[in-house]
Amino acid sequence: MIVGIRHRNGEPWDIVSRVPTLVVRVNAERGITVLMAEDGGECLCYHNDVPAARTLKPGTVVACAIVKDAKRTKARDVFTFG
Repeated sequence: MIVGIRHRNGEPWDIVSRVPTLVVRVNAERGITVLMAEDGGECLCYHNDVPAARTLKPGTVVACAIVKDAKRTKARDVFTFG
């Protein structure tokens, strides 16, 4: 049952809090970037979901909107500092 629908303005993942992460490795061939969250856990950032992840360099600190999936933790958006 739908009680109501409320339109809101914003980006698709702006309701997820941003977490500082470290870029561990970028695999352009497989289209994936591996990030380490502040709690030490790894999260995956798929280039087809987040095109900006293609340009990240290992060792860079970025902020990410992270969502836990049934199988893994995924970054849904990347925000660079500066």
